[in-house]
Amino acid sequence: MVSNSSTFINVDNNSELIRADRDSYVTDGKEIVKPLLSDGWENVFDDPNKLFRGGVDDVRLAYQKYCLKTGYRVTKVKNDRERIKKYVGRHTCGAGVKLRSPKVSKKLFNDATQTFERLFIAIGACIEGYRLCRPMIFVDATFLTGRFRGTLMAATCLNGNQGFYPLAFALVPGEDVDNWDWFMCNLSNIVDDRPITFMSDRHEGLLRAIPKHFPTSHHGYCYYHLQGNLPIRKSDEKYKEVMGTLVRAFFTGCRFGQTTSSVAESFNNWIRKDKRLPACALVDMIRLRVMELMNERREMSLLMDPEKLTPTYEALLKEHIQIGRVWNVTQSSAYEYEIHSPRSHTVDLLNKTCTCQRWRVYGFPCSHATTAISAKGDRYVDYIEDYFKVTNFQQLYSIAIRPIPNYNRPEQYLPEDTIFPPHPRVPPGRPKGNRIKNAWEKARKSVRCSNCKKKTHHNKATCTVIPSYP
Repeated sequence: MVSNSSTFINVDNNSELIRADRDSYVTDGKEIVKPLLSDGWENVFDDPNKLFRGGVDDVRLAYQKYCLKTGYRVTKVKNDRERIKKYVGRHTCGAGVKLRSPKVSKKLFNDATQTFERLFIAIGACIEGYRLCRPMIFVDATFLTGRFRGTLMAATCLNGNQGFYPLAFALVPGEDVDNWDWFMCNLSNIVDDRPITFMSDRHEGLLRAIPKHFPTSHHGYCYYHLQGNLPIRKSDEKYKEVMGTLVRAFFTGCRFGQTTSSVAESFNNWIRKDKRLPACALVDMIRLRVMELMNERREMSLLMDPEKLTPTYEALLKEHIQIGRVWNVTQSSAYEYEIHSPRSHTVDLLNKTCTCQRWRVYGFPCSHATTAISAKGDRYVDYIEDYFKVTNFQQLYSIAIRPIPNYNRPEQYLPEDTIFPPHPRVPPGRPKGNRIKNAWEKARKSVRCSNCKKKTHHNKATCTVIPSYP
């Protein structure tokens, strides 16, 4: 469904394992229904006394929304400029004609300029799989380098093996406050109710939009972006002290050990070769890349042991166990232990906490915790979140993205159905200057090759002449 001010596309029918009721999901044993942006469109004419303040244009727009939601074609028998005299909400005569593909009017685009404005896309399989990922979302924007420019906004998550998991993306004219607000509004419609930790580069639009649309969530700032903006140089005598304070502050406030927006940068680099494509080709190429990625990781998950953790965290667990093997343990209560490492720490297995704070920060047992678990004689996996287990990883990538055939696309389009590309917007920042070179600068300077002894534009390393030896 495409809209000028609130565009949302949910390709739910691409998910193989999603239930028939695609508008709901299960949380803690209860089914919660998430509202869609098109909810209520079928009831725009249910009240004969309803007032359309926009006049006939408002009525026509409501009629188009009704047809898109219900699939029916409405025929105008008589025009009444004052009111709708009769509304039949349920058809029992059998004469109703359902459209296979309701026509989308340009009223649901920018009708002033007839140009493409912005588009938000979230694949149904990715939406369904988000509930199996940690509630941490990396948001970032990257400039498109194609003919029509624009900006690609993306929301990316982490899977249980520290790999990036694409959740949603959008095409917008530029990165500004209004577009970030629109993006976060659409993003709030596809996530569950878990408190989310966002990681970003502190763009002004995100500083406003995240508290507005996610009031119970947290917003973390990328360490490298803040470090680069500090008004201090390496030559300053206080530089190391300031950097040490910054690192300690980030470690205290970070979640799942993430302090940078590198995951979002990984997604941007992943589609780097496709940034020159037009909008439609870019969207379809990203869909194909996500489909291929999901299938590759699905096959990789089948080779993993369901009784273990994912390879990354299985190796981390073994490392923590090895570190704590030489430490002494004193039991305080049924679930409390004091670990005598170089610095003594208290571990509470019931609340999953350690005074070193690493268990709380990373969401994964630290070396002190693994030592306490070993002393108690319990299994390590019983104290580890499901996000890091192979069973969760296999379930995440078992949701397939179905192919989208194009055999039913129209062979030709009418001139009035044409949507023009967006107007290019100048990116923020000072433009790069291109110095006009003089005539003598344009010619490459020739050098004498030490191999062939000729004055050319190559040297010994790139020379193709085979040297002769006496």
